[in-house]
Amino acid sequence: MANCLLLLVALCGAIGLAPVAAQVCRRSTDCGAGFCCRNANGVIVSSSIGSTGLTGSCVSGRAQGGEMCDGACDCVAGFSCYRPMSGIYIPFSRCYDSQWVKQQQDYWANCKPPTCYPPA
Repeated sequence: MANCLLLLVALCGAIGLAPVAAQVCRRSTDCGAGFCCRNANGVIVSSSIGSTGLTGSCVSGRAQGGEMCDGACDCVAGFSCYRPMSGIYIPFSRCYDSQWVKQQQDYWANCKPPTCYPPA
């Protein structure tokens, strides 16, 4: 087992990759491309919810449907990072079906009084 770990570290060094997966993070921007910051329960730690003092580890892979997302931790194929329009404050974006997101964006882009009013 120790030999496998040494081999992995040597291979990463040989091709110029740092073993980012074990890196402690406070947000996904602390991780490299293709990594998201996740806490011990696998939940994404996002900078968009403010400074919570939470930490996690950089984990390879994108956010799945329904998970929090941001510019550093993007969604898997078929999903888009979106914060819905509503009358209440929603502090973070989540991964939603890309077709639904497109419909929402088109609707709100054409929402003009007196026939349509954005939420207050």
